[in-house]
Amino acid sequence: MEILAKRRLETNNNGKLNNLPVQPKRLEKRELIILAGCVILSIFVHGFFVMDGFGEPDAARMAVQAAGWHQMGRIPILSYPVRVSPLYLHTMKAVLDFGCPLHRLANLMNWANVIIGGLTLIPLYLLWRYLSTPKAAAIGCLLYSFTPTFWHASNYAMPNLPSFAFFVCALLLFAMSLRHSGVRSPLWPPARQSWQRWRWV
Repeated sequence: MEILAKRRLETNNNGKLNNLPVQPKRLEKRELIILAGCVILSIFVHGFFVMDGFGEPDAARMAVQAAGWHQMGRIPILSYPVRVSPLYLHTMKAVLDFGCPLHRLANLMNWANVIIGGLTLIPLYLLWRYLSTPKAAAIGCLLYSFTPTFWHASNYAMPNLPSFAFFVCALLLFAMSLRHSGVRSPLWPPARQSWQRWRWV
């Protein structure tokens, strides 16, 4: 009975939960133009610093494994990348199967990270905008762009950045599904009160 009573207090007259995040407004045309410009600028800047060849020994090891898989039809060396980055390894093998020369694999994967690094700004901005304000989301994307870890990850091929991009997209879809389904996270009201108390933008 106590649970039902609390449930009634948490609902309004329409039967919907209170304390839900405010539905964010649709992206304005100015936001779309600025976001697209930032993505293009990020790709251009990181394209200027992109490495020639493999940036880390682990990337070269994965290329060797992918090449062996491509030639022999099986993975010749069962090392840790097979367990921690199977999809990335399979992508490299699929690129070779498609006809990419082995000596161009490194540069192709490097440029893939450059492009993914720029495109990651889109779900990042949408997620932070969904949780806060457009201004805070823009500042978050700016700080993300100059974080050393992601700066270097956007200059050469490693599975860290693609996995992070998929993770951010999953968080964005999860947050949107919570809002549209009417389910309230129990952590939301304290977080919202804390944000209103300490926000500076």
